[in-house]
Amino acid sequence: MSFQECALLWVKERLLSQTTDELYRRLLRLHILPPFDDLDLDQITAPRVRSWRSERLDATGAETTAAKSYRLLKATLETAAEDEAPPRPAAGNRRPRPTRVTSGRGRR
Repeated sequence: MSFQECALLWVKERLLSQTTDELYRRLLRLHILPPFDDLDLDQITAPRVRSWRSERLDATGAETTAAKSYRLLKATLETAAEDEAPPRPAAGNRRPRPTRVTSGRGRR
């Protein structure tokens, strides 16, 4: 899945106020999607994100906007990672602990 598909779906699936929805879509359009839209999720690496964040700060000088953009990018990628992670077993489906084998000698 491309990052663009993932990010737009992430925003769509949230129950956001109109103001927040507009903010997220504007951050995506202006700051996040241009460098990441055509990339697959596994191509977005920590060094690439650090470079992008630094470039955003240098280009805009807007620390608040860069921080909001970074948080949105992070939330989108974290959700994608959770969705791709293997499911955890439910509490009732855990493997039993192995029983302890003794040498036949008991305590005296």
